[in-house]
Amino acid sequence: MRLVTDYARIRVPATARIGGSRDNERVVLAFDYWDDFAATITTGETRATVTGPSRDIAPRDYHHPTIQAMYATLDAMQAPRAGVTLIAQTTIPPAVGLGARTAAVMAGIILVRHLLGNPTNFSDSEAVNLAVSLGVAPDRAYAALRGGISLHWKHDRLVRSQQISQQGTSDFTVLIPRSHRESDGEQCISGPLAMLLHALVTEPNLLPSVCPSFSYSDSPDRAVSDSIHLLLALHKSRWPALMLGSGPAIAVCARVQNDMAEIFSQYGFTASHARISTGATVISAQNNVERGG
Repeated sequence: MRLVTDYARIRVPATARIGGSRDNERVVLAFDYWDDFAATITTGETRATVTGPSRDIAPRDYHHPTIQAMYATLDAMQAPRAGVTLIAQTTIPPAVGLGARTAAVMAGIILVRHLLGNPTNFSDSEAVNLAVSLGVAPDRAYAALRGGISLHWKHDRLVRSQQISQQGTSDFTVLIPRSHRESDGEQCISGPLAMLLHALVTEPNLLPSVCPSFSYSDSPDRAVSDSIHLLLALHKSRWPALMLGSGPAIAVCARVQNDMAEIFSQYGFTASHARISTGATVISAQNNVERGG
């Protein structure tokens, strides 16, 4: 297989697990925080330019997770490697539970799919499998591709996924701490998942009663521990709030007013309005001549 274009640009949403069950079910949301990735195939040296929250931690060479994912995908599709110039404009804060690394890996896979002309044998299932081989959880890979609210479960050792239709739109406020998580790993807190889904998509007024049913034990990670203490205080006041993945970011299932946002800021949390988003979006896929190069 060969490349049919030398340039592609996409954007990938934030993704977060918000709850699970003891039967290995998971609910994942895609939020409208977007990381934007543009890749140009070159004959020169591979390099990356990064702006936004990930600029201080992302590698600037072939070690960048998007470029690594691009090369792994080229190898899997039996296409030749080449130099890559990557521009990553990030808005998803890393290490807070919003899937910054998931977005970077999925970007590399999707970029190559479009550089190859979107071949019919490169399905979303193949993209998810590639992401899993690169260390991305299958539920988050699916959510990054499809967006929305999705339910995931295991059957015959395989992860099954289903998008959940939402009635209307939901406002969220994501509380992002200034401190990032220091420990690795994905956790998903168990609770009444069916009721959570019902409340999210049908009866949001139930969320203040459902959210406190997802209990959280203290964490040795300082940032996560601080978020858990805030979360428990919110639950006592009947706020519909949930930890995002392993934290320390928190999602409040409502729009937070400016006066409360200022109070959260005093405790080290930035309150940012968010909504459920679509999945990864192609902005451009064309060759250098078509771009006037």
